Amino acid sequence: AAQAPESRRWSTTVSLSLPRLGEVDLRLSLSGPLVQASLTAGDPNTAVQLRAGGQGLAQRLEAGGLRLQDLQIAAKVGL
Repeated sequence: AAQAPESRRWSTTVSLSLPRLGEVDLRLSLSGPLVQASLTAGDPNTAVQLRAGGQGLAQRLEAGGLRLQDLQIAAKVGL
């Protein structure tokens, strides 16, 4: 039996080095129109900035026909 498009799941992990935010790891999962995102910042101040933009991210995804189901943002714990 073929899966309905809504039940397919896609996920990826990306590590970025951004000029103003530094190191950020992103895990993104899509299941139909539902989005789950997990961001881990190398710097605690970056995590604060990312949390402040969470509502804007939800609004932009919604404008594109997606719904942010879960957003987790954390700073990396020291080694």
